[in-house]
Amino acid sequence: MTGQVPRRPITRRRLLCGAATALIGAPGLLTGCSRDAPADGAWPSVIRVGGMAGRGSRVGTGALGVAQHQGLIEQAFADTDTRIEWLLVDSGGTGIMEAVANRLIDFSLFSVLAQIIARARGVPATVVAANSYQANYLAVRSGLPIQGPADLKGRRVGVTIGAIGHLGLLQLLDSHGLSVRDVTLVNMNGPETMAALAAGEVDATLGGANLFQLETRGLVRIVYTSYARRTRTSGFASVLVHDEFHRRHPLATRRLLKAYVQAVHWMALPENFEAYAEFSNRGSTTPMPLVHRYLRDVDLKNAFNPLIDDYYLARFRESAAVCLDAGLIREPVHPDRWIDRQLVYDVVDELGLGGFWSRWDAHGEEQA
Repeated sequence: MTGQVPRRPITRRRLLCGAATALIGAPGLLTGCSRDAPADGAWPSVIRVGGMAGRGSRVGTGALGVAQHQGLIEQAFADTDTRIEWLLVDSGGTGIMEAVANRLIDFSLFSVLAQIIARARGVPATVVAANSYQANYLAVRSGLPIQGPADLKGRRVGVTIGAIGHLGLLQLLDSHGLSVRDVTLVNMNGPETMAALAAGEVDATLGGANLFQLETRGLVRIVYTSYARRTRTSGFASVLVHDEFHRRHPLATRRLLKAYVQAVHWMALPENFEAYAEFSNRGSTTPMPLVHRYLRDVDLKNAFNPLIDDYYLARFRESAAVCLDAGLIREPVHPDRWIDRQLVYDVVDELGLGGFWSRWDAHGEEQA
């Protein structure tokens, strides 16, 4: 399948973007959604779904952006009076974390680093599915004698402190015999890092496909690639539901998760590669050929794997330990305590997708 992401009609959708609220519409039917009902007959009057804002777009990015664009969540609740509100934030996982903490979001996804920090601060949210594993790239200024991660010692590295790239950098250093004390971290956002690299103010950064543009201009060299799920350095995220919502509305949580799994399944199908590339490009400043390059590096079926398998759990636990060692949290946190591991497997089976995704063991090997 090529072209745009297919749009599906919905009965009703409210988009809440920052302070702006707008009514939008779009076609479809969420299959595999049983006509169940809560024991008390009452569905939530409103569900607030959070997502990352695409650049200049009222539609989110990633799997929830696809679900929003296709109207999957709205269709999941078409037989109820529940209203869906979308809160799109452009401040990364930190912004979503704060919105969840303040009960502005019931269901969302964000990076594991933000989740670890959130739980350390007492934010009550349950993980119900895995989200994408992202390829990361180590870019260094052209002309510097840096051949790989081990050569970063003594260098200035641009990074957004508290963002998922920060965790990836910590794990990259640890994997190559270094620690955060061996480099100088310069706290800046993505565009600032790009400008600082071009101006020679920092020596390196770990990031995504946006770095390809500096590479094509000859300003940086990419000396390391994490290739999504295959290495510790890759970023990854989770789907969360606020604990109170999960407790009061378990069937609504299940329907939300079904819509998410359907979106992830669509993204993982090879025939939808071009359509997903075009969708990704809408909220990005990265040219389409470079989007293609990035998506080919991530192995979409394994990258967009919603299963909470042993590999996911091992990565989550390791990430929590890295955060503690780096001083990002003050006390240990235990990810297993806020993960509902079974629900996503039940949903995948109910949708007839059992066996579509492989489970990985704790060492990163695919299991039958």
